Amino acid sequence: MSVEDRAPLGPFETQTRAPDFILKAAGCLELSAPATYRALVYYHRFRFAAPQLAQMTDPPGSLDTRMVALACVLLASTASEELRSSRDVVNVGHSLAHPAAPVLLAGDLAERLQATVDALELVCLRVLRFNLAVDLPHPWVRYVCEGQYEVYPGFTARATALEAAGQD
Repeated sequence: MSVEDRAPLGPFETQTRAPDFILKAAGCLELSAPATYRALVYYHRFRFAAPQLAQMTDPPGSLDTRMVALACVLLASTASEELRSSRDVVNVGHSLAHPAAPVLLAGDLAERLQATVDALELVCLRVLRFNLAVDLPHPWVRYVCEGQYEVYPGFTARATALEAAGQD
């Protein structure tokens, strides 16, 4: 049995496309920016915490990257309390992987994909050692913006002049 036969979402050659896949899936599921960021961080941690995991699969390297990405999206939606069902995540993943294919209906394939995503979610939790804490970049934006005033002193005078003129 080849890798293409075992990977339900089809062959996926490189891991460089996984972040794009996560971004598209999170957009289709209407996840917030912090939840999307969590999914990307979980995927990154998973890939670099368990490089030997892909070699332990049968055959080696048959771990489908898109399924892992969907599991990270599902885990991030749960961790950020923006619950999405695994069925919805699987349907979005299938539609992104096969845009020309018909909608995935309830049946054997849908149940197998859903079971795979649920199992991979548990694997992700174990690989991440149940550490779902993520330092989001959003609180730091304020500090970066405030730091710009110190780096560019002329910026403050220009911003004040624009506010006085009524231009925002």
